[in-house]
Amino acid sequence: MPKERFSLNNLPNWMRGRFDDTQRFLMLCICAGVLCGLVGVSFHLAITRIFEFLFNFYEGLGVWALPAMVLSPALAGLIVGLMIHHVSPTASGSGIPQTKAAYYQNFGIIKTSEAFWRFIIGTISVAFGNSLGREGPTVHICSAVSSKLGRVFGLGKLRVQAMIPVGMGAGISAAFNAPIAAITFVFEELLDNFSSKALGGILIAVVVAAVVERTLLGEHAALQADTTFFHTSWWMLICLVMGPTAGLIGHLFTQSLLKLRAHFKQWQTIPNWAKPALGGLSVGLMGVTVYHFSGGNLGVFQYRLYRSQCRPQWRSIVDSHSAITSRETSGDDRLLCIR
Repeated sequence: MPKERFSLNNLPNWMRGRFDDTQRFLMLCICAGVLCGLVGVSFHLAITRIFEFLFNFYEGLGVWALPAMVLSPALAGLIVGLMIHHVSPTASGSGIPQTKAAYYQNFGIIKTSEAFWRFIIGTISVAFGNSLGREGPTVHICSAVSSKLGRVFGLGKLRVQAMIPVGMGAGISAAFNAPIAAITFVFEELLDNFSSKALGGILIAVVVAAVVERTLLGEHAALQADTTFFHTSWWMLICLVMGPTAGLIGHLFTQSLLKLRAHFKQWQTIPNWAKPALGGLSVGLMGVTVYHFSGGNLGVFQYRLYRSQCRPQWRSIVDSHSAITSRETSGDDRLLCIR
């Protein structure tokens, strides 16, 4: 059988004639790492830029700043509710259950349109102040990108399905600058067992995605520390208590959240498209309440307060919204940027 001549329009057939299925899969894992890295960074920057613009705008409103902050998540909830109801019903939910359903029930096929609308809806929701995080949408969006890549290049059904954990890991790696945690996340959330076959492609993708993210955004470790912070001591035994306690609290929080969600789903007097607005209004009221009673030192408002106090070289780290302690050699120069 003669080999296909190279052309961009005929690239899948050209690769099929020169590389076996395993080689093409590994090449696409590298491509998935690059694309998912770019998508994860874009999602992060879109949320951050809109959030900063809105926060600066609200700060200039004077006495109307707090009412604007209350209504901001509600407005986002209304927009998101209407978009889900009229434009993209499949964009509802966090994205992780939808990704798992596509992996186990549909051979990893996720429509690109779903990813596009989840990107738009997720950006609006989070940037306007709602409590939804980036993890779920990033997982679904990057999994859709990886799935589409496998289908475009003519991979078999099982290989397309295998591209889902690749995209999931690459997305988490790029979004949170955590390649090792991304691998753990994939096996914890999606895969039933720790497979060496699956690990190879995932490892390639998360490393490539992390390189893309750090190239574009720079180094910004979640915790800036050195070995001088850590000395073995008896007080560390408290971790034996903290671990089970944190696990118990996390379980209670999750169960409470699921029960409350099921309760609100039963409300028939409020249309489904208006429920996100009601939830956003609740988030806004709680945020402003925390801001008032804490003197402005807690919650998302703490980001702006402490960012202005940090040295310029640390502001890029503070912008990652992570808990960071910056320590310098001089006692007078020690600065707690975010507590």
